[in-house]
Amino acid sequence: MLRFNLRQTISGDGGAEVLCSPAGLITESDCAPVRKKVLAVSAPSRTVTVPMEELADYISRLPRLLTEKLTIKVSGEWTGMIPIVGFYGCGTLSIQGEGTAILHGGIQVCNCGCMVWLEKLTMKATAEMAAEGGYLLYCASAAAVWMTDCTIVGLRNLTGVRATDSSLVSLISSSVTGCTYALETTTSSIAALAHTSGAGYADNVTGVYAYNGGIAIFGPQIPDLLGGTSNRKKGGAIVREDGTLL
Repeated sequence: MLRFNLRQTISGDGGAEVLCSPAGLITESDCAPVRKKVLAVSAPSRTVTVPMEELADYISRLPRLLTEKLTIKVSGEWTGMIPIVGFYGCGTLSIQGEGTAILHGGIQVCNCGCMVWLEKLTMKATAEMAAEGGYLLYCASAAAVWMTDCTIVGLRNLTGVRATDSSLVSLISSSVTGCTYALETTTSSIAALAHTSGAGYADNVTGVYAYNGGIAIFGPQIPDLLGGTSNRKKGGAIVREDGTLL
């Protein structure tokens, strides 16, 4: 049994009520769910299936403390933005496309201390996004974001992937096309790229914009310009597969 002490006494005429168990006691059964998670020696795994149009709402209802390896399988098409914000813990949040999994919009991964894995998804810019500018995958203060076998399709005036505020982003076997910038990396962020799929990196205006301490690291099969006509650097670095700087 765990005890706590009430440090203040509220008078009867104060109009407030204090609700607690008798004698200020919290029983073991009250703490059992939390105790079970704290004492777990490994993160359990769980898989759910959610239609694309319900994905944003489903994620918004999840506990921010992630103590399991959660895989969300999605299919279908939907228009909008998917925010993944504030998750932390020892778990992993994976969003895995099945069949047709097309998001007409983008994904934001912000202030996440656990791994976020995006797999087999297609993100397409809308006309509204192209008119306003923005990003199809935006990562800010994200400890680990992996994008594998994904397709990003821009309509100019957009950045395919932006890594900012000390984010770590890995783009594996994916493609980014039709963007003003295929990749932006800034403020102590690192983006690592390896292999391509589908259209690869093509029809972009500028490949990488690395600035204010941002770093891009190229692995196998990654073209120097990411399908653009040039790269830009302003206090950032772009590293080829052999370790030399671009």
